[in-house]
Amino acid sequence: MLERAVARMPDRARVRYNYALTLRHLGKNADALDAMIKAHETDKTDPAIVQAIAIFYIQEGQWERALPFAELLMTLVPDAEGPKQMLKQIQQAMSSR
Repeated sequence: MLERAVARMPDRARVRYNYALTLRHLGKNADALDAMIKAHETDKTDPAIVQAIAIFYIQEGQWERALPFAELLMTLVPDAEGPKQMLKQIQQAMSSR
């Protein structure tokens, strides 16, 4: 159903976001990431989408890919504590390599 919604409303980032979350839940990680990246391309200022991409990369241990999204999240919601902690986690993981 969500796949059809994306086809009918390709310019709605939140539809793409929800579709990506569903794919992730179903274990279709590559498709989920692709859908989330497309959601981000549709709306580059949605903090939830940026955070979801960063979390995806963190969960996959892809710290270098998570970093720019965590940094972007910091610019989108500079006063939020969560993004600060996320950025610190990524930086610590990268420096311990």
